[in-house]
Amino acid sequence: MARRSAFPGSMRRHVLVQRLIPTHPATVTTPVTGVPHWWAACLVLLLSFPLGGQSRDPEESVRAGARLTAAEAEALEERLRDIPDDEAARLELIGYHSGRRYSDQESAQRSSELVLWMIEHDPHHPLLATPYGVLQPHHSPLMFDRAKERWLEHLEQEPDDVVLLGNAAAMIGNPAAFAQDSANRDLALSLLGRAQEIAPTSAEWPFKIGHIIWLGAARGSSDVSPVFAAQALSHFARAYRLGGTTYGPLALKSAMEAAFAAGELADARAYAEDALSAHLLTRRHVEHWANLVLGRIALVDGDPATAGEYLLAAGRVAATPAMSTFGPNMRLAQELLQHGERDVVLEYFELCARFWKRDRLDEWASAVREGRVPDFDANLWY
Repeated sequence: MARRSAFPGSMRRHVLVQRLIPTHPATVTTPVTGVPHWWAACLVLLLSFPLGGQSRDPEESVRAGARLTAAEAEALEERLRDIPDDEAARLELIGYHSGRRYSDQESAQRSSELVLWMIEHDPHHPLLATPYGVLQPHHSPLMFDRAKERWLEHLEQEPDDVVLLGNAAAMIGNPAAFAQDSANRDLALSLLGRAQEIAPTSAEWPFKIGHIIWLGAARGSSDVSPVFAAQALSHFARAYRLGGTTYGPLALKSAMEAAFAAGELADARAYAEDALSAHLLTRRHVEHWANLVLGRIALVDGDPATAGEYLLAAGRVAATPAMSTFGPNMRLAQELLQHGERDVVLEYFELCARFWKRDRLDEWASAVREGRVPDFDANLWY
């Protein structure tokens, strides 16, 4: 039976928030001044992990929804009006509007409404742990506040439910939310910290704690705070030690990146070399990043030729769905160009053209041939 409190609703929520925020050791103060688009991209790539341990997999319905025509979407809307708990229809409509919500205000509003219904009626649903299930405050501030209230209400009733804690933290701790109010970030870290206390052997919680801290480590397009990177690294390292088929590889990828940003090059090298060992070679995104990190270390060591070899090795990795959608990372390519290594970067572009936008790569190649370093924009972070 759900545990109830004797406090009135609004007072209980106030007590819950005040109890969570100030005391938990996972809480770290991070300078947050805005929400660059690369933060949102980073969130999508790092939090769109497989939904291991959940009984339902919403991804197939969401992907199907992204391919709907307007007429098909309207037909699903009619079906949902008749049967509000039609899960397949709701998930497909979320998929349909998710791809449009950043350019169309009506889709942003409708996407928020669809997700809010799930928060209210099905808060354990695995979609709510993914970016598709995250309400953004800039899309609908009032709806975001209402959703946050609903999460706190659920947690009053079931304060030790790790699925609720994780789903609530996914929304409250997204970059747009803690850019709006840093207390959201602190609350999300406390929720995840509580989940970690309840399930200390799960890699999920230290990985997610480290991820939120890592988002705060990035201070600009090319500057990462070593202090916050080191704090994130401690959580990623814990998650990697705990292992698991889902969070272990993700934690390894994040640990090597955070170690490099923290200036812990020996650790970064060790993590990257571990990623290239036989037991992880099926994890293509980890292999891609391991080569990039080893290449950046080679540059620091004054060996651009070896760095170029690692860049090409990263380009030869079979593309993941994320790489095919968002493109490969260009941080090492940028740094090699700054060292005058144009030919190897052009070869990297050709390798990437097997799975990504030829027109964008051709545009960058033209800039390189003219002696310029292209503006790689969000591909410095993907």
